[in-house]
Amino acid sequence: MPIYELICPECGNGTEVILAMNAELPLCPLCNTQMERGAGSLAFFRFKGAIDGETPGAKKYAAEITRKTRR
Repeated sequence: MPIYELICPECGNGTEVILAMNAELPLCPLCNTQMERGAGSLAFFRFKGAIDGETPGAKKYAAEITRKTRR
């Protein structure tokens, strides 16, 4: 899921939240105004696992693909 940078147009409060792409934007906790997406909203994604991609799931998937292609 993408990490969105949200900014309140009323009070300037900023925060980062993880939201589904089609989710409604939340209200500002300080002034109750609908928050807006910041400039870099869609540039950030959070991936679970190690930075280098060497997670147990990735290793298992790579082993399955390698085994299937060698047949």
